Amino acid sequence: MNKSEYLDTVVGQMRCSKAREFVRQELEEHILDQQEAYIREGMPEDTAMEKAVLDMGDPVETGISMDRLHRPKMSWETLLLVGIVSLFSIALQWVLAENGSGSSALSDSALQQHIVYIVLGYVLMLLTYRLDYSVLAEYGIWVAAAILILLAVDCTFGLSVNGSTMYISIGFFHLSAGFLSWLYIPVFGAVLYHYRGQGFECFWKILFWAMIPFGLIFKGTYLSRAILVYISLGLLMAAAIWKDWFHVPRKRGLLLAGSAFLLIPAGIAAVMVAIGNLPVGYYLTKLKNFFSPSATGAYHEAYSYTMGMARQILKSCRLIGSGNGSVSVTDLAGYNGEYILVSLASAFGLLSVVLVVLLLTFLAVKTFQIALHQKNQLGMILGLGCGIVLLLQILTSLSVDFGLTVAFNTAFPFLSSDGGNLICSYLLLGLVLSIYRYEDILLKRLPDEVKVLE
Repeated sequence: MNKSEYLDTVVGQMRCSKAREFVRQELEEHILDQQEAYIREGMPEDTAMEKAVLDMGDPVETGISMDRLHRPKMSWETLLLVGIVSLFSIALQWVLAENGSGSSALSDSALQQHIVYIVLGYVLMLLTYRLDYSVLAEYGIWVAAAILILLAVDCTFGLSVNGSTMYISIGFFHLSAGFLSWLYIPVFGAVLYHYRGQGFECFWKILFWAMIPFGLIFKGTYLSRAILVYISLGLLMAAAIWKDWFHVPRKRGLLLAGSAFLLIPAGIAAVMVAIGNLPVGYYLTKLKNFFSPSATGAYHEAYSYTMGMARQILKSCRLIGSGNGSVSVTDLAGYNGEYILVSLASAFGLLSVVLVVLLLTFLAVKTFQIALHQKNQLGMILGLGCGIVLLLQILTSLSVDFGLTVAFNTAFPFLSSDGGNLICSYLLLGLVLSIYRYEDILLKRLPDEVKVLE
């Protein structure tokens, strides 16, 4: 049996077509290495090839073992955890709907919409899991550009509430700036992947892809989210430099990238202040009040009032069971959105908040673990982006709900009644599951990675 016949027989036993190319390449390299070793021992080339093929063992048994090893995987514990959290999310919104309306929860339109988004999100998660995430190696730049265009439309023409541009409506679906900005973070990983091997020269191109979303979100007066997104993009840039994607010295690369990420936005802001195009007083007030329990101005006084009500509700909460305070949680603005953790504590007790936060934190940690165990670089950077988003959403929700910072637009993953953010959470988990699914199938380096290294 010659080499081609042997390899055909081996890959013929494998059910996953994507793994066949990878296994065939690996086995062929092993056979050629072994043939070369026999030739060095003085064996004729044809005899050396025949001997190398025989050393590989029975092709059917080898193919069956390769089939067991290289097949799509499913992180069932992650899927189960998301399912449990989804059902609990519906149960929580059901309780809140009954308390708020005083009638049957089924007639509550907000609950009905929440259930639709949960089901739709779960389906989209499963569909994303089935997709091959490596297509972002080729189309990542175009996906990032599409998100930025939608974000520009949202932040320019979207519905404005209290001075902030909130969303644009497409049918019953609200395309929010939050949904787009969080989704952009992992896609930025594909942008970084696109510029591998280009040295220091590509840093300015990458900075362009980071500055555009920062400027758009900032324009929509989401100062806090603009900063969080920008920091997240900087962290992904640092990870790419650390992994030697751009073939630059680590310390010099991190220093240059860090300086550019910090100084250029500051320079642009200074120019805008100089020409009078930046309401510096407004933003300074927002920064001053961000970590303050009290606020000034009508807008901030409204936030301060909401925060005070949230603290009053939390004080009346029990460790287990519903609270019995004088303030109803449904009177709290954002009780089923930004302040969902306060509502959770009021409905089921403070211990339920601890358990839910621990579950979602475990999910974020699991996402980081999946990312860091990837064989190819694209899966690693996309997974890191998803983990950063989940962790940021958890931390920002905790900071707002428990009064550590002034209230700003945020959403707790899978629980808050915000259609865009619900869909975003499920899409991110679907991407993570897709990365895990192809962990043992895709090449250690995708074909274009090999070209860069050459």
